Amino acid sequence: MRNIFLCANAFKGTLTASEANMALREGLSFLQDVRFRSFPLADGGDGTLSTLLLTKPKAYKKIMTVVHGIQAGEESFYLVDKRNIAYIALCETSGLARTDERIPERRTTLGFGEQIRHALDHGIRDFVLFLGGSSTTDLGCGMLSALGIRFLETSGPFLPSDKTMKDVTGIEKEGFDNRIAGSRFTIVTDVDVPLLGEKGAVYRFAKQKGTREEDLPFLEETVASLSRRMEDTFGKKVKEMPGAGAAGGVGFACFLCLDAKHVSGAKAILDLLELPSRIKASDLVILGEGRIDLSSLEGKATGALARLCHENGIPFVTVSGSIEKEARERLVSMGLCHSVLLGEPSSQKAGNKDKIIKAVLKDRDILESLLG
Repeated sequence: MRNIFLCANAFKGTLTASEANMALREGLSFLQDVRFRSFPLADGGDGTLSTLLLTKPKAYKKIMTVVHGIQAGEESFYLVDKRNIAYIALCETSGLARTDERIPERRTTLGFGEQIRHALDHGIRDFVLFLGGSSTTDLGCGMLSALGIRFLETSGPFLPSDKTMKDVTGIEKEGFDNRIAGSRFTIVTDVDVPLLGEKGAVYRFAKQKGTREEDLPFLEETVASLSRRMEDTFGKKVKEMPGAGAAGGVGFACFLCLDAKHVSGAKAILDLLELPSRIKASDLVILGEGRIDLSSLEGKATGALARLCHENGIPFVTVSGSIEKEARERLVSMGLCHSVLLGEPSSQKAGNKDKIIKAVLKDRDILESLLG
C-alpha cells in the first residue's frame, strides 16, 4: 500500500488547511491501494493552533480565556502541552482574520499579553509565541501593558495604539511582571524583517492592516521614536534583529523585554507535527496553497516542506490557483513532479473546494502514473 501525505496550507479567505486537505482527498478517491495521511500546514499565523490541535489532539490541552482582543471581553484560547509549555498565537486575540475592519487605531495587542499573564498565573514558565496574522503596528505596547509596563502621556497612564503611540511621554518599567525573568520565550514568525526601513514593520505590512499610504512616513517616524525610547528604558538595542518587525513590532518588544529567541515559523510547525521523521514513510507528498510564488519558498511552510521532500528523495506535487514561473523552476530543482492548477480562485468556500476536486480529476492520468 502506498502512502500519500496531504499537506495543504490555507487557501486564505476561503478554505482552511484541513478543508483543503479534505478536498484533495475527495478528488484523489480514484487512486487504489493508497493510504492518505492529512497534515494541514500553517506558518505561525491563522490556523496554527487549530492545526496542532487537529493533528495531535492528545498532545495539547486547550485553555479558554476572556481577553481584550478586537473587542473587550472576547473569548480566545491557547494550548499547553504535557511538558507545561504554552503555545500562544497573537492572531487569536489581535489578528486580521478576527474582523473585516481595517482600522488600526482600534486594535491592540493587549489580549495577547493577557494570555501570557494568564499562563504565568497558572505556573507556566516556558512559552512559544506565534506572531503571524497581526492586525496592529503597536510595537507590542498592548502586550507589555498587560505585563505591567506603564506608558504615560501628559494626563497619565494610557494604552498606546498605532494612532496614539506618538503621545507617549514616558515609560515606567517598575511594575513589569518579575516572573518574566524566570521564564523562557521563543517567538515563531514567517518573516525575518527588521523593525524599520523599506522592509520593516511599517512599509512592508502596515497598509494591509489599514494604514493609509500617506500616513506611512509618519507611522514610521513614530515607531522609530518610540522604539528608541523603549531601548533607552531597557538598555538594549534590538531594532536591527531579524524578526524585530514581525507582527507590527511585537517581535521587537519580545526581544527587548522577554529576551526571546527567534525561530522560523515553517520549521517550528514542521517540527511540532514531527514531519521531518514522519515524511520518510511517504511515497508522494501533495502541497496545496492558494498561490505559490517566491515568497512561498522563503520562510513559509510550502517551501520548507518542499526542501524536506528534496532532502529525503520524496516526490511531490503542488495544487494551487497559480504558480509563479520562478517559483516553479526552483521547486522543479527540488523534485517537483507536477503542478495541478485551479485557475482563478473562487471567493466562496464551496467554489474552491469544487475547483480542487475537478482539477485533481482532470490530471488523473498524470497522478496515477506517479504512483506507478
